[in-house]
Amino acid sequence: MAIRYKTKGDKKVYENDTINAIPVNKTLFINKSTYEDVNRPEIAKVNTIQDVFDFYRPEMTIALEDQSGVSTKETFSFNHIEDFDKEALAKRSPLLQSQKVNAYYYLEIAKAINTIPALKDAISDPNSKSELLALIRSLRNQLDEY
Repeated sequence: MAIRYKTKGDKKVYENDTINAIPVNKTLFINKSTYEDVNRPEIAKVNTIQDVFDFYRPEMTIALEDQSGVSTKETFSFNHIEDFDKEALAKRSPLLQSQKVNAYYYLEIAKAINTIPALKDAISDPNSKSELLALIRSLRNQLDEY
């Protein structure tokens, strides 16, 4: 879901159809969606979406797993509607940021394999593939020395 904005004076205003301002003469029931049991809902006087975030201060602790299978727990707090965007989540998580960088490089490598015929031929031949891997390992070892 892309979040679009338009400017209204000095403020940034949401242009997304699914997010509407709450009319003053309406009542909005908001359910606190957490792992905790809620016996009785809290009644809050909120007029804007920002009031909802300020009152409830939503956060979620999630177990994330890296490429080697090591699990780490990260807590995400949400102060604005933009915090739910995947880019905003990745910026606040070192693990997601590193996976985003890795995904970028993997896509670049895949693109290079598909666009460079000599590289595609080298990978398809078992002998040249093993020589190419040995060369890459050698380069990596040299870079690790620095």
